[in-house]
Amino acid sequence: MNFEKHIVKTRQHDKLHILYTTLPKSFILDESCALCYYTPSITETGPQFFNFWNWFYSFLEASNFTSNTVNNFYEFVEEVDNNNLATV
Repeated sequence: MNFEKHIVKTRQHDKLHILYTTLPKSFILDESCALCYYTPSITETGPQFFNFWNWFYSFLEASNFTSNTVNNFYEFVEEVDNNNLATV
């Protein structure tokens, strides 16, 4: 999914939160939604993620992250490590 599509999907999802207190599973899924997914504190994420998030935040002006962001980051790091690629 490209970035523009992600923005549209996120905005649609956010509008649904305004209309409904609890979203049915059939509604638009947004894995970056801090209301739908747990948001760990930055100290819970580990130093590698902390460094990544500081870079990512400044690069794309991201506003938040969720447990999905942290999990996906560490899956990527593990994949890089397992394939002996340059470290993150």
